[in-house]
Amino acid sequence: MVLSTYAQTWELIEKNEPFFYRFRLVDSLDKSPLDFPPVQYSSWVLRSATLANVSKSCGDQEETLRVDPHQPELDQLEQSIQYFKQDEKEPVKLINSGGNSLELLLFYAPALNLLSKDTHVLVLGCMEPPAIPQSQWRTGLPEPTVLPTTTPTHHVIVHHSAGSNTNADPTALVRDIYLLHTQGNGWDDIGYNYLIARNGTLFLGRDPQGIGEQDYIRGAHYCSKNSYTQGICVLGEYTTAQPPDTMMQSLRKLIAWKMFKDRIEPQNQSLHPPGDPNAYLVYHLDGHRSGCATNCPGNKVYERLHALRDTLTEDLLKCGFTSIEGAIVADDLVIYPNPSKGKIYFSRYVDAPVIISGLQGQQLFHGVMDPLDHSIEAGLSPGLYFLRIAGTGLSEIIVVE
Repeated sequence: MVLSTYAQTWELIEKNEPFFYRFRLVDSLDKSPLDFPPVQYSSWVLRSATLANVSKSCGDQEETLRVDPHQPELDQLEQSIQYFKQDEKEPVKLINSGGNSLELLLFYAPALNLLSKDTHVLVLGCMEPPAIPQSQWRTGLPEPTVLPTTTPTHHVIVHHSAGSNTNADPTALVRDIYLLHTQGNGWDDIGYNYLIARNGTLFLGRDPQGIGEQDYIRGAHYCSKNSYTQGICVLGEYTTAQPPDTMMQSLRKLIAWKMFKDRIEPQNQSLHPPGDPNAYLVYHLDGHRSGCATNCPGNKVYERLHALRDTLTEDLLKCGFTSIEGAIVADDLVIYPNPSKGKIYFSRYVDAPVIISGLQGQQLFHGVMDPLDHSIEAGLSPGLYFLRIAGTGLSEIIVVE
């Protein structure tokens, strides 16, 4: 299918009607306004080897396109994302003054009205905050077709979407990001574990599909180093704009719950990926830029992570997390027998989650010791596994025969 308008030709090269269309610009004249192909869309993405000579025109206004600062490499293409629904009174056109080769992705997520979840109420005891589940915000869109993989969490990584700060419909933004990730990027699901709107509403991200818990699903957000991480995306662009307090409060509550649950110390650092000779030293709460070539999550969010670590330490102590300053070290605990034929015993009882994963990062067991004999029964098949006790220094390879 080829759509021609005056001196331009858009070639349709991929589609999943009505949700996704991918067009390639075949020919055009410099400074000739490029009309969008006549299909319905709610957001769009433009990709090119360089976007330096490409701008957006709407009526008498012409605006240079901003290159997305945190998108993973896509065949060396630069990308400009317009997540928000187009509400200009005049039709949107593109100006390609450099004669660039362009690829245009159009996404259509039908409007969906959802009530915000009140995350502003006081959450006591570091409880899990309320959120809008995938079954609600994904209504009417294609569902994931590939089952996810689980992973333990060592690092909570914060992102920003680099999209609109003015759109009043966060559900529409999440739906468009989902289509970008699944249809445009070809990923299995949305890349983040959680997304947080400017008004504080929390959305559940990548769908566990019954494989594991929401916070232990491996995402696609950290430049192909996703194992042992959890990704949280705050909606908006924060290179120069300050993030709203409502959003940051929800971020704080979500991370406090997660770190209390897994006994993660926000002030500590560790190497990521573990065992990699090129690993980075990353805070247990850190930003996307800590391990990847990106400006994400924007300067203004990144600058606030240091203070957030201090605040979280105080929150965790109030929740009863008393091992922050006196974490148990590895040589204080012994695993036996190793190799094991079934039950795994520990030299003493620790009231903290025991987490066992495969060597590829998939979580296979998450539970607590039996307080009577300091043991667990994980039901593991013969093989090698990675075992750790949250909030302690114990992190060992175990053998099951």
